[in-house]
Amino acid sequence: MVSKTGKVECESCGCDELTFLEINHINGGGCQEHKQSGRIAAMDRILKGERETGDLNLLCRLCNAHHHLESKNPEQAKRLVVTWESMLSCNAM
Repeated sequence: MVSKTGKVECESCGCDELTFLEINHINGGGCQEHKQSGRIAAMDRILKGERETGDLNLLCRLCNAHHHLESKNPEQAKRLVVTWESMLSCNAM
């Protein structure tokens, strides 16, 4: 879940703001895992090396939401366009 350059960043857009980053279940199933073990327990298992991470990646909140939309409604996801420039201008207010 660390990029090839060794940075902790979104695999999709390169965002490196830690407060925006989320663990994504590439093939879905995140809700089921959270229900079974709880979010804290899942993270503990990852950090302790007790949970494989091959089915996970690191995405920012926006890219994770887009990934979810793609899996649930691909046609709608194609119409969604988000640019970081527009998001950054919101932070300046």
